[in-house]
Amino acid sequence: MVNNKGLAYSIEVMLAFVVLILFILGSSTPDTGHDWSEFQDQVAAEDLGHTLKQTGDLDRMMKDGNTGSLETVAETVSSGQLQLSGSIENLPLDEASIAINARPEDIAEESLKPLDDYDECDTDDLGEIQTDEEIYVTEEDADDKPRIYVVNTTLNTTEEDSVYDSIYVDNQTDCQLESDQGPFLRDEIFNWKNSTDGSDNDYREFKHVDIDEEQLVLHQADRAYRLRDVMEERVVEVETDQSFTTVELSETSLSEYNVLLFDSKDSLDQLENNRQKVDRFLEENTVIMMMDLESDDFEDGFISETGMEWVDLDYTSSPDQGVAFGDRNDPQRTETYFLGRGGDPGEVDIGTGGKVSSSKSQTALDQNNFVIGDTGRYDTDEWTTYNHSMVQEDPADYDHVPESECIEEGTEDPNFTVGEFEFPGYQGHLSGNPETVTYTVLNTKLGSDDDVCENRNIRAATIVEKEGDDDFEYRGHFLVGEEFILEGKEYSVSYPDQEALENGEELDFINIDNPEVEKINLRNSFPDQEIDTLARIPHRDEYNEDSRKLIAGLIHHSIGDQNQFGEQERTGTTSTVYSGFQNETYIPYKVSMRWH
Repeated sequence: MVNNKGLAYSIEVMLAFVVLILFILGSSTPDTGHDWSEFQDQVAAEDLGHTLKQTGDLDRMMKDGNTGSLETVAETVSSGQLQLSGSIENLPLDEASIAINARPEDIAEESLKPLDDYDECDTDDLGEIQTDEEIYVTEEDADDKPRIYVVNTTLNTTEEDSVYDSIYVDNQTDCQLESDQGPFLRDEIFNWKNSTDGSDNDYREFKHVDIDEEQLVLHQADRAYRLRDVMEERVVEVETDQSFTTVELSETSLSEYNVLLFDSKDSLDQLENNRQKVDRFLEENTVIMMMDLESDDFEDGFISETGMEWVDLDYTSSPDQGVAFGDRNDPQRTETYFLGRGGDPGEVDIGTGGKVSSSKSQTALDQNNFVIGDTGRYDTDEWTTYNHSMVQEDPADYDHVPESECIEEGTEDPNFTVGEFEFPGYQGHLSGNPETVTYTVLNTKLGSDDDVCENRNIRAATIVEKEGDDDFEYRGHFLVGEEFILEGKEYSVSYPDQEALENGEELDFINIDNPEVEKINLRNSFPDQEIDTLARIPHRDEYNEDSRKLIAGLIHHSIGDQNQFGEQERTGTTSTVYSGFQNETYIPYKVSMRWH
């Protein structure tokens, strides 16, 4: 549910009266004595919805995420007898509440001392600070950071309920505090810089004060600040609502957040140590991992249980700067939010962060990827397998031979050949899994009579045995060009030339997996667990602006674009309005209104 925001109540009422006047001009005259039960018919409801669109009021409300104005219009026009509820689809209006995991190295504990012990400033110098309590200040450290004043701004407190809840930051102003230097409350981000020109920005989040221990706890918040800065920009013309905070995972309840972000691979240990909490969170929310991964990460632990796979292939071309989006609904929505903030796909500077496939289908490489490299392809030829020296055998010695008048049992038949093929093993890069698996394949000439056998070269490939697997069920019979999946990879049956069809000595299984290189991995389920969304994006110490806009689009996609307003349990007459916004891209939207 979006928080009602934007227009002041007085403006909302004026807006309602504008709509009311338009109704009067259109000979739809409401009066306070009217029986509003008669108004709640389909025509009247659609008329009011259409009027809101034609006057531009509906678009203005949606741009500001101000569903409260919609409800005010209904109540005002009907003199309080009519209420409105409904839903908005395809706009990123839901609040994004993002928690960024703080690693141990991101947490700073600064020593404090009473201001009276500090000879550079005194209480008179700090007249901007209003408090009845003693002021504390950070001690100077080796980094020569600006002083932070720790204050209890709650007036008339007793010693028992005294809470130091605010800080001021003396950024090179020598005790003369300015408006942008505080107060900062808990969970607020501030710039703890050494210079006045902003050349060494250092964003921190104020988390906690322990006056008994004379200690101030701060979290590193550069990532939170820079993502928040991008997400405060409108998507096309639509204002979005988001909050960022850093959390110490083991000490924090995640119930108030809908996105949890792990900032680097260094966070994996914390994730593993809080698996139960993260697993519960994933059931209805989103986890985004900003991590570069290696094949060893898929051996065991959380990464190995996600269903993502390591791709043990070389590149035919390097996945350089830039991204492209898949053509299905999920990537298209992310692209819309990305372009809606002016993002340029060619300027996104993330690499791949490891050869990782989302592996959401039966194959290791998906046919429909989320976000891929604009350039860069895997060399899937490495997965092609062939045998060009198959030998004639007696069909009577094998099971699962297809019916054919072209072969004869009891003799080594030239129309029936057999060979072994080495397929790359499923997850053969992992310890305990074979790099290759040997299969026995029958190559049988097919025909219903002598004429077909002599004049047409039709062959079928049948996979009948898997080395070391007595329970293997045969696969086939595959004609030329037919496709099948084996060991998590997709193949097509092929013969090198016409001669190979005639003599049966040569048979190829061509790998036809999608060679695109994924740059963002996305899973909506694990093999053994139902989840909402898990995404992985390659790590950067500092993402450029277009990359941050891509992450913002991913966040909006993950939390959804359907918002409800008003009392949902009520029934009434419905009307629907369609509209949209056009700027860098086009965002259509739908408002379903229920009058009661």
